[in-house]
Amino acid sequence: MHVAFVTVLISSLLIASVWSGAVGKCRTECVELNKYKIVRVHLEEKLVHAGVCRNVSNSDKPMAHVFPFVCDRDVGKWTTDEHDEEGIAEFPIFCPAVNVVDAEKIDACP
Repeated sequence: MHVAFVTVLISSLLIASVWSGAVGKCRTECVELNKYKIVRVHLEEKLVHAGVCRNVSNSDKPMAHVFPFVCDRDVGKWTTDEHDEEGIAEFPIFCPAVNVVDAEKIDACP
């Protein structure tokens, strides 16, 4: 019975984490800011690495830059990933659409 309870508890926590758009305390809206879109993620034991897409087109020709960010799962604060091997990457596409969230959620970011 104890094992079943622990399994249900862990499953519930995982589902809640996915629904909130977070890994640990790292919330997606805190790096997307209703302006950008996460297009790649790499998970480590303590860190979340994300590539955030920003449109930089000057005309009808699509162009996007993907900026590397990192977040400590225990802290939840996103910063520029100075150790990312790729750095800022350029792509001849438009970024995906932004998922807009309430400003209160962004205001509550660390």
